[in-house]
Amino acid sequence: MSTNQRHYPLVEARHEREPDSVPGPFYVEKDACMICSLPCETAPQNIKWSEKLLESKVHGEIPDHCRVVKQPETDEELELMIEALEGSCISALRYCGTDGPTLDRLRDAGVATVCDALPESSGN
Repeated sequence: MSTNQRHYPLVEARHEREPDSVPGPFYVEKDACMICSLPCETAPQNIKWSEKLLESKVHGEIPDHCRVVKQPETDEELELMIEALEGSCISALRYCGTDGPTLDRLRDAGVATVCDALPESSGN
């Protein structure tokens, strides 16, 4: 079954979302992005840079943050989102969905701490 056919309730997000992200279970925590580019490179169909730019003395204009522009609609997109969650070193990319198989995959990947539907103590 493709992801776009799954409709599960969301829990209240533990963190404020970046306001330019789309609604849904995956989100970027407001003001937490370090502009590492890993999420945008890992899941480019779903995560993109903000349109707001910052001025950097070293790099010129750089994006302010990354944002979720499209929730995963296919199993492949879901896999890439989970890969982005795994690769993030600061946990700015989060999941507030309640889909059991997705929560299991995130637990198995060792990133249960980014799941707002799970107790915070359930890390590894």
